[in-house]
Amino acid sequence: MAELSPTFGFLIIFKDSFKLLFKNGKFMAPITLLSLLLPSLLFLLFCYVYQTLTNSFYNLSSNLQIIAYFSLLLVLEITFIMAFAIISNISGIATILVSAKSYTDANISSQDLYSRIKTTTRRSKLFGYRSSSSKNRGTVFLAMIIWMLVICMVIFYPNAITIAIAVVVGISVFGFLLYVSVPTVLSSVVSVVEEKFEGSEALEKAEELIQGQRHHGFMINVFTNLLGLIILLGFWFFLRGELWSVNVMGFWLFLVNFFCLSKIFGCVAYTVLYFRCKKYHGDDEGVGGVGNFGYSKLPASDLGGGIA
Repeated sequence: MAELSPTFGFLIIFKDSFKLLFKNGKFMAPITLLSLLLPSLLFLLFCYVYQTLTNSFYNLSSNLQIIAYFSLLLVLEITFIMAFAIISNISGIATILVSAKSYTDANISSQDLYSRIKTTTRRSKLFGYRSSSSKNRGTVFLAMIIWMLVICMVIFYPNAITIAIAVVVGISVFGFLLYVSVPTVLSSVVSVVEEKFEGSEALEKAEELIQGQRHHGFMINVFTNLLGLIILLGFWFFLRGELWSVNVMGFWLFLVNFFCLSKIFGCVAYTVLYFRCKKYHGDDEGVGGVGNFGYSKLPASDLGGGIA
């Protein structure tokens, strides 16, 4: 395949990602099914318990009962968020491992995959490799402060100019966050594929790998977010009016499943980006934990051409 410009080179990554999704259906099908089924059941359970608690609120008569009610509600929400995060974390690890196996054409059995998922999950910190460097954290914090100041300006001085400024600043801040997050997201792939790296070490390794290829990660983030926004707005537009009042839960259930599918595709795309970065820096040797599966590099013709 002819090389694309740096702006559109991410399309090759998307092409390779779609190939990987269908290349190893033996593993990806159950991973995808469980990644959708478990969060959906968890969400429906949360809605049922939440509705039950809400109905009982009107029967409360004392301040102590009201405090206990809101405390229980807070515990329920925290439990739901943590359970969802754990499921999402395990799903991401499994997707990255299978994608790495498929990309390198390594051999892996169900038992090996389960063992690797268990080992990686135990040593990984749920949010450990999501933290950015201190420099990035300071810049992100400053960007969020600017965004909040602009929002306050719109609230106190609502007019066409302040709204236009808020839109421009909001898009700029969001784009900046997508750009800054590239090595942070890539570090999750590094920490799974290369067992010797985790936490801040995985982030440092990701920042080294992404040099010269960061624009591809940025374009992946931009394109997937834009596509997601279009799909969600289209679904919301379809349910607007009378259908919205009937299908509110359906919309949120769709949102949960859409997030899960986006997470799966994002993990696959960043796994492909990881190997592209390795190739870009001249490192075509067997990679950490993937080598334990029986690493053998695929011919370039199997998964698309180079990226500028």
